[in-house]
Amino acid sequence: MFSLVIPTYNEAQSLPQLLAEIRTVLGSIDYEVIVVDDDSPDQTWAVAERLGADDHRIRVVRRTNERGLSSAVVTGFAAASGDVLAVMDSDGQHDPAQLPALLAAVQRGADVAVASRYREGGSTGEWVESRRIMSRVGTWVTRRICPAGVTDPLSGYFVLRRTSWEGVRAALRPSGFKILLEILAALPPTARVGEVPLVFRQRIAGHSKLTFAVQLAFGRQLLRLMLRQMGVEWTVWLLLALCIAMFLWLLPRALALSPLYANRAMPQQAEQTLRFHADREGWLLSDVLLQRVAADAIEVLHRRHRRGTDDETCLRLFFDLSPPQPCDASSTR
Repeated sequence: MFSLVIPTYNEAQSLPQLLAEIRTVLGSIDYEVIVVDDDSPDQTWAVAERLGADDHRIRVVRRTNERGLSSAVVTGFAAASGDVLAVMDSDGQHDPAQLPALLAAVQRGADVAVASRYREGGSTGEWVESRRIMSRVGTWVTRRICPAGVTDPLSGYFVLRRTSWEGVRAALRPSGFKILLEILAALPPTARVGEVPLVFRQRIAGHSKLTFAVQLAFGRQLLRLMLRQMGVEWTVWLLLALCIAMFLWLLPRALALSPLYANRAMPQQAEQTLRFHADREGWLLSDVLLQRVAADAIEVLHRRHRRGTDDETCLRLFFDLSPPQPCDASSTR
């Protein structure tokens, strides 16, 4: 049996069309679809259950205490009955028409078959240039920790043998969105990876889940996998390089604030000056960032909140409590 796992979150509008396409593409193939929903506010799980009432091949797992695409895939694989497992996105950007080719690649001997945007014949579709560049850079970096020849280790659309999954499951730390990257990094050197070109489509409905938090989680995942690949010696050198970079980044700020540490009376004087001006101007202290300490004043960044915009102003606050001046105008005082 062929088991297709579809993680969902707020995809109630997209799911019916996607499942209809899958039904047409897979035809007489013995398959099941497992929709793993993270308790979507738009009740995607309820939509999937209604569709499953008319098609016994559609099963629904509703998770109320867990979140995340990678862990949803793990949950789906655990519930699957097939000896071949697959994953695809629920927003329609992954073309179901590639499922038979991916399945065929595994049946011909591949341990994992990946739908690749960067294989000849594939593309990222109508992405904006900034996202295209980010994807290219991320792909270039991640290919260094994956089996040779894999062109799209960040793809979320792939098929693999159950035996391959069971062979790497214990080594995985499923978090974030890039479960394929975890799997590829854990495969043995003898593993065979096939690829099928994928033209990325526009989503059917809804909104992208690519947030800054998702990008940050990917950065942490990538760093963890790279450290694991490099071993202890390289890990020590990388951590040393990060410490040096952090020191050089913090050094200018430390020098700018050095009078606070050199003069025992300076911290209290700076605090009194800042509180006086904040009270007089009606500022919140949380909106003020200390930038530099001089002999007669402190320089701060003040953020003024307005509807639709946040303006930052650099001001020089004098210890004699005279009116603040812009930082670049202080020399004319």
